[in-house]
Amino acid sequence: MTLSEFIDANRGELDAIIRRELDRPNFDLDDDAREDWINNDPGLYEWATSEGCFDEEESEEEGEDWSPTHDNATHTRPVERWRIRRTTGGGA
Repeated sequence: MTLSEFIDANRGELDAIIRRELDRPNFDLDDDAREDWINNDPGLYEWATSEGCFDEEESEEEGEDWSPTHDNATHTRPVERWRIRRTTGGGA
């Protein structure tokens, strides 16, 4: 299963989990944000992996040190921002 297929099949549940974590019931999510959450949240990542996601990606990136939390200029880190807000009481 690809990550896009996983998101399509579980969109409602993913949105509920993310919105509950953010404590923002009407937070607007797109598939890029859902993907970022899956890549950065250990529970969501484990769920996606258990459904067969990332198997193809890991084999395509053979020889590279791939990590689900790899950060670059084009990806955000929603879980880390959430943890910062929750632990400091401030914004990210």
